[in-house]
Amino acid sequence: MESMERSPLAVLVVIAVLAGCGAGVSPYVTIDPAMATLIPPDTVGLVGVRLDHLRETAFYEKYIATSMAPGLGQLVERTNANPDDLWELLAAYNGSGMVVMARGKFTEGGLEPRIEWEGSTRDSYKGYLLVGDEHAAISFMNATTAVVGPPDRVRSVIDLREGSPGPPEDLMALTGTIDRSNQIWAVATGGFVPPEPLPSGPMANMDRLLRKLNSLKAMVNLSSGAIFHAEAQCATPEDTETVQSAVRAIAGFARLGIRDRPALLAAIDTVAAGTQGTTVNIDADIPAELLDDLFDEGLFSTEE
Repeated sequence: MESMERSPLAVLVVIAVLAGCGAGVSPYVTIDPAMATLIPPDTVGLVGVRLDHLRETAFYEKYIATSMAPGLGQLVERTNANPDDLWELLAAYNGSGMVVMARGKFTEGGLEPRIEWEGSTRDSYKGYLLVGDEHAAISFMNATTAVVGPPDRVRSVIDLREGSPGPPEDLMALTGTIDRSNQIWAVATGGFVPPEPLPSGPMANMDRLLRKLNSLKAMVNLSSGAIFHAEAQCATPEDTETVQSAVRAIAGFARLGIRDRPALLAAIDTVAAGTQGTTVNIDADIPAELLDDLFDEGLFSTEE
């Protein structure tokens, strides 16, 4: 599960570059309470995937159901779960590591006794079974909630069962501004500086650029094609202009290395970056036919 430890902020950058009241249902994203209480208090970034709604899209049928994305495929394989029984994924990042919470139907047939993979062991921690190795572990909080990640992170989530201080309020506030029509979303209020220095070259100043961000949110609507929207909140108008210019420069630089990939070039051409106050807005609208072309070019390939 090495891929699960990668920074979701890097994913946000890639996406950005490509890119009622009372008893009524909220028009904004809400995190299931069973998952919210498990969010570690040191979390600086959240990535959510609403699988129950994603399954209703042509994107899922074409690109995920027939060839499971690596992270999701590994989760399904190691939990022996039926992909159709998974409802929601929530990844919490603390600046150095990630833990993923999954909501779904895990009890049919008794999953725990059947979970194992080469090199895995079974252990108990505060009454919960952990199955895993030194890199990744799985544990079930209840019949519908599983936690996956590095063993120490999974144990820290179990610790929250004894008294959670609640998820970070700033992240929850950002989440509450994302339209629920988006099947994939992400928010972050920290962890923008890479844990290790970036390599020299065109990306060498990326860490300095990331330091200019106070918060970031991104969302993807895959109901018809792919509509991306990201908002980067900066500290000053000067920082805002710098980030906007950097996004445009990154898009321009990316074009130089993909001249033989017309679909990806066309996708980058849909990217628009503008500013409003101290916010940089990044948008991309990729039609369904262009997504098909991107798939043919191998952008969504799951082969390792």
